[in-house]
Amino acid sequence: MAGTSNLTSGNVPWNQLPDLGGADAMRGYVLGRYRDNQMMMGQVEYRLPVYWRVGVVFWGAAGTVSENVSGLWDKTLASAGTGFRFKIKDKVNVRADIGYGEHGGTFYFHVNEVF
Repeated sequence: MAGTSNLTSGNVPWNQLPDLGGADAMRGYVLGRYRDNQMMMGQVEYRLPVYWRVGVVFWGAAGTVSENVSGLWDKTLASAGTGFRFKIKDKVNVRADIGYGEHGGTFYFHVNEVF
C-alpha cells in the first residue's frame, strides 16, 4: 500500500505542479492530465507469485487534485488494473501492466517495480 500527497503554495510553475497518472501512480491515467496546486493519492497493490520467477499483480487507487486543500475530494478519480511480472533478480522485474481509469485503459511496459 502506498499513499502520497503533494501540497503547494505560492506561484508554482505549471510544469512543477503536482499531477496524477503515469506508470508509477494512478496507472490508467495519462501523466499530467490532472494537475493542480494540491494532490492526494492512495494505492493498494496485491502481488501474487505464480511460478518460479513469474507473478501477477492487481491494484486499485484513488486520487484527486484541487486548486486548494478544501477542494480535495470534491472529484475523486479511481484506477484499477492488473499486470504481469517476470523477476530478473531481487527488486528488478520486467512488468507489463494495464490500468483502467475514467477514460479507458492504458498499457505500461517497464523494467523495475512501482514501489
